[in-house]
Amino acid sequence: MLRTKTLISDFSEVPHTWVYEHYLNLPERLNGQDVKIKSIFNPKDSNPSFFVYYSRSSDRYKFKDFSTDRQGDCVELVKELFNMSKRLDAVLKIINDYNEFLSKTDGNYQLENFIVQDKYKVDAYILRNWTEFDQKYWMRYQIGSKVLEHFNIHPLDQFTFKRGDEKVDIKGIGIYGFFRKDGSLYKIYQPLVKNKKFIKIQDIFKRMRSARAWQLLGENVIVNEGSS
Repeated sequence: MLRTKTLISDFSEVPHTWVYEHYLNLPERLNGQDVKIKSIFNPKDSNPSFFVYYSRSSDRYKFKDFSTDRQGDCVELVKELFNMSKRLDAVLKIINDYNEFLSKTDGNYQLENFIVQDKYKVDAYILRNWTEFDQKYWMRYQIGSKVLEHFNIHPLDQFTFKRGDEKVDIKGIGIYGFFRKDGSLYKIYQPLVKNKKFIKIQDIFKRMRSARAWQLLGENVIVNEGSS
């Protein structure tokens, strides 16, 4: 039976770190580091692509699953994990489960001292040729491969996150790199990712549809299969 003195009723009293540690069964306590595990939503994920990371902007942990494009805060994690339709249902479950945890541990959950560690950064990438998928996607906006290449945008086969000695390869269709004139990569765009695409697509179109661009490159350029 739950003891009254350990019961909580306010979600703000639940440490967000506990939510990830409990529901993901993490092998370590969260104290500012990023953690990568195999996707809990994709049983075919052989290369760990599920990240639990500390967000400096929100001062809280969040998650990102590159294999399914799911991402969000700890409430969204529980909502997705238990197929709930409302965030409130997830909040109530977290409160109930945390109270149960407190009752079994004599109200003991000590917060760790936070030491924010280095983030994963894009370390490498592999270019590929244009494909039929690229053609179908970009031509919906009347944008072809020569226009994209004029603005130094190229298709990627994969890119690699690195932190220290840790590396994670991200693969998939519809990955595009934005390069500076000197050839250095500065943005990765993934239009199939529902939420965080890394760059706003309308900004791309605004630049590409300038009169100058179409005068230079023409309006009937299309993406050709296997073009370089």
